[in-house]
This record gives sequence, structure tokens and C-alpha cells, in this order.
Amino acid sequence: MTKPQLVMKERSDDTEGCIGRARTVITALTAAVADFPSPTVTTVALTTAADDAQTAQNKCADKNTRSHNDILDKNEKTLRLHNMLRSNLNYCQTVAEGAYTTDYITMRTVLEGSGYELKADSHTQGIAEAVRNLKVYKSPELNDNQAGCTCKHHISR
Repeated sequence: MTKPQLVMKERSDDTEGCIGRARTVITALTAAVADFPSPTVTTVALTTAADDAQTAQNKCADKNTRSHNDILDKNEKTLRLHNMLRSNLNYCQTVAEGAYTTDYITMRTVLEGSGYELKADSHTQGIAEAVRNLKVYKSPELNDNQAGCTCKHHISR
């Protein structure tokens, strides 16, 4: 088993995604206070930042009444919220790694309770089949330092 790793797929310009992630993290960290006792950004500060981003998002909802400053305000508050979420993600990862250095199963369980997503496990593709019937040719369409090749691709099932 590989070491579990938290990821945040929401981009810094995704206001709705960041607000949704913040609400999920707030709920999760409140429930998992034993595992994450003192987050870098408190749940109160995270709630305030999410509410501020939501208010700014609502001001930008009507294209006829929003101003350029409203858009700039929304972008700034979303970026601030994104950075707070990123900071807490790093905190959760560090706490879990410190508490469960080599116990990846328990670390995974604790990290799943953080409100963030876990990075998907990588899957190996296996060994590629050998190339058969490879034919190298020289073509007038190619430069002197190039060669062409063809092969029959056979898939055995």
C-alpha cells in the first residue's frame, strides 16, 4: 500500500468549488477534533472566509448590476479561501504523517475524515508486449537523420 496523500482539486478561481470544499472541511474537522486538534486555520476563520466568498459570489450573480470591483472582490476572497484550505490540507497531512508514520491503513482512515479527497492510487500498466514485424525504411520525404518504421500491432487476448 502506498502512503495516502491528500489533494485539493478545486482551483483558486473556482468560487463555488472552494465554498463547497470549505463547508465539507469545516464539518469534517469539527467532527474529527481528536485527530486534528488545532488546525492552522480555525473552523471559525474558515467559516467566515467561506461566508465572505459566498456573499461576493452572490453580488456577482446578476451580470447587469455587478461592477468590476465586485468581480475583483470575489476573486480576492476566493483566492483567500483557497489559500486557507490549502494551509489546512497541509496541516492535516502533516498531523496524520506524524501520528501514523508507517501505519498507512490508519493514516488513510484519519485522512478520509479531514474533509479533503485522497489522491488516487497509481496503477501499473504491466509489461508491454514485444514489438513484432518491425520494418525500418528510408523515405525521400524524410530528412537524412530520420527513419520511418512500421509494425503490425498484434493484441493477444
